[in-house]
Amino acid sequence: MNFLSHYYFDKKNNSSPLYHLGLLFPDFLKHFTLQRFKPLNEHDNHPISIGAMQHIERDANFHSHAFFDEMCSEIAAFIDKTAASAIPKTWFLAHILLEMGIDRILMENHPNLLDEFYKELVMVKEDEIESYFRHNNLAQSSVFFAKLSKFNESRWLFQYLDDEKLPISLNHVYFRIGLSEKWDSDINIALVNSLPELLNIIRAGLPKYV
Repeated sequence: MNFLSHYYFDKKNNSSPLYHLGLLFPDFLKHFTLQRFKPLNEHDNHPISIGAMQHIERDANFHSHAFFDEMCSEIAAFIDKTAASAIPKTWFLAHILLEMGIDRILMENHPNLLDEFYKELVMVKEDEIESYFRHNNLAQSSVFFAKLSKFNESRWLFQYLDDEKLPISLNHVYFRIGLSEKWDSDINIALVNSLPELLNIIRAGLPKYV
């Protein structure tokens, strides 16, 4: 699942911002510091750890669900009919498009959700991050907090609502896995033109998961 989806499916009313950060923490930790989340023990009751374990459970459920395979197959088959088929790792592309597409649909269906999401994250304080990193023998707490602050300030997820910018976000995911070729205009145009139908595919399938 992607960032907003983790928050939407597992947020808790009146829970702490640290728990809600935890729902994103395994992905943030990897993206921001190249470390992997490893809980100290199964009885760690820190709110970030509780949220992070929920993240892991949600990922396992999502990726093993029939909905995931069905949607990725449908999206990949659609992509293969367009100029975007030139992008390597079509199944991976379908996977990322599915996750971004779900986030996009959640934003459209719940207009205040993204503002609520960012409001929770900005409430996390640097000393709380430092304390948690010490608690879990993690390094680079200052780097993590600086990048979290930049993520919050950029409000980057709002780009998912812009058809022209969503392919750029996809391309950046490919950069992170070492495929650093910038997609040409034909590919970007094909992705932009495909988005309405791709989102319809996801909308039609999403009730099978939720």
